[in-house]
Amino acid sequence: MRSKEKRTPKIVKKADHLTIALILGLVAIGIITMANCLAEPTTGDMTLLAKLSSLDLHYPLLQLAWCGLGFVCIWLISKMDYQVVGDFIKLAYLAIIILLVSVKLFGGNTRGVNGWFSIGSTRAFQPSEFGKIVLIMILAKLCGDSMDRNDGRLKGAKDILVALGVTAVPVALIAWQPDWGTAVVYLCILAGMLFAARISWRVIAVTGVSALVAMPLTYYFILNDEGKKRILTFLNPNSDVLNEAYHYTIGEEVIRSGGAFGKGLLSEGSITQLGYLPEQHTDYIFASLVEAMGFVGGVLLILVYFALIVRTLFIAQKSRDHFGMLICAGVASMMLAHIFENIGMLIGLMPITGIPLPFVSYGGSNMLANMISYGFVINVWMRRQQKYKSPVRMAPMTPA
Repeated sequence: MRSKEKRTPKIVKKADHLTIALILGLVAIGIITMANCLAEPTTGDMTLLAKLSSLDLHYPLLQLAWCGLGFVCIWLISKMDYQVVGDFIKLAYLAIIILLVSVKLFGGNTRGVNGWFSIGSTRAFQPSEFGKIVLIMILAKLCGDSMDRNDGRLKGAKDILVALGVTAVPVALIAWQPDWGTAVVYLCILAGMLFAARISWRVIAVTGVSALVAMPLTYYFILNDEGKKRILTFLNPNSDVLNEAYHYTIGEEVIRSGGAFGKGLLSEGSITQLGYLPEQHTDYIFASLVEAMGFVGGVLLILVYFALIVRTLFIAQKSRDHFGMLICAGVASMMLAHIFENIGMLIGLMPITGIPLPFVSYGGSNMLANMISYGFVINVWMRRQQKYKSPVRMAPMTPA
């Protein structure tokens, strides 16, 4: 009996099964939605077999492959102590900075953004997606060390300025691409981690006022014409209905057409299957899902995300050290930013940004980055009861 127990992999025994189940649920929802919205239009007199033959499984199967590779990454990450990452995170940060500069100079241009290294016409690798992981890890290391020295708080102008500086460099390079949606995600990661690191309310107030002052300056002196146009269209969607505002109007129309319970899978008269919805399997996949599964389906998806974020924050509170706690807080902040930006742009709360929906939208770089991020979250959970060489007093994730 003992020999059989020893053969059981640690990842199976110690991994957080609830987190893994929630991720698998999101991936399954995404694959089903993809298969449905990319299918050829169907009619009411078609048999079930004929409808199934209309499916285009190219992207769903690729997404499944990326998911499988992601779980391999989770397994590899589980084999090491996450504290080891802190020893070489500065090298990883330097590598990401080099990649962000290189992709702007030599990467392919997609919809006006130089954010991908391409192989032929295929977008192969997006450095900014993996830069989120590196930013989370380096901020967790810097802020965690400061909290260890200062009785569980991030305080001191020097430590705060260093955190702002290491975030500002990749944000500036991503804005240079220009990819403002991803740049905002980086800023949300910083904000969430500083909050979890218990900076004072005074610093939060000063930062908030500074952000408000920076908004009009950014609009007039930094945003390019495309960015300004998206802001103006967001404020007045009727100003450019046939061009930029089309994305707002068609997204909202598709969501409204789903009603309470949706039109169903492979249904006749699907707007997404007729090709009117742009990027229906990537940026606009939430609209595709609501059309098929209705308001109820959309709410259920949001509840799954809510459960995943709450679970991530629960793991943060159970962490053995500040470094692990901040890793989880950073991942939760990244997820929340993606979800709010993606769904918000479809219901008129945010400008169009082109941000994917985590684990649901198609995208290899995004899927792998999210999987690796949750690999570290699961790693923190697996080692929550191990003693750290410098035990610290854990405090609630609230400002001091």
